[in-house]
Amino acid sequence: MATSSSSPNLPTLPSELLLHILSFLDIPDLLTLTRTSHPLRGLSLDPLLHIARLHRASISLSHSLPLRPSLADLMAHRIYITRTTLAARSLGRNLIRIKLNRQLLKRPSAEELVQLGVLPRECWSKNGGGLGLAPALVE
Repeated sequence: MATSSSSPNLPTLPSELLLHILSFLDIPDLLTLTRTSHPLRGLSLDPLLHIARLHRASISLSHSLPLRPSLADLMAHRIYITRTTLAARSLGRNLIRIKLNRQLLKRPSAEELVQLGVLPRECWSKNGGGLGLAPALVE
């Protein structure tokens, strides 16, 4: 079994080495680490640590961003929808609803359809209006 003097533990390492190790951690992991000890919390708040993390992130982003599809490609595949597109869709749906409502108002009544011979006479009675169902559906 190793003694504490032969194997150094994390807080006994030099600050520069700890900062380098911490620069590889994600933010949630850094947050968890800050709750373990006061010296590690102080190191996790060091501006040099975050400068190194930002530098590493900018390098990885500079390699990844050119591979990203353009906004026009995303819009063509309907992955990214702008507010203008959403407004145009809403306006189009409203126009369709208005046209359908106007067409429904123009349709003939059941009485007119009986007079034209489209519906059988059993579908319309003069005293109570339309029954609403064709006789074949009732039987």
